[in-house]
Amino acid sequence: MILTTINVPFKKEYQLADKQAADFIKKQVFPEKYRENFFILFTEVDNQTLFRFCKRFGISIKELRDYYEKFIKRSYRNKRLEEFFRAWVD
Repeated sequence: MILTTINVPFKKEYQLADKQAADFIKKQVFPEKYRENFFILFTEVDNQTLFRFCKRFGISIKELRDYYEKFIKRSYRNKRLEEFFRAWVD
């Protein structure tokens, strides 16, 4: 599901595998090549699907929040995700 959603608008050389996306989030790396893929991941994928993706690949809520705050928020905000982060306690 994640793979299909974040890759639909892109040519093959700009498609990102789920595991690859997860590794970038865990390592807090934001490759410019996949910039739009990550914007889609954090703004168009519903929270429940995003959290299942995180669980599947062992991404903590803190890692997800840190990635969003560092790389996504200033360009594309997701109010529902931000509400979740505010309610979540470290």
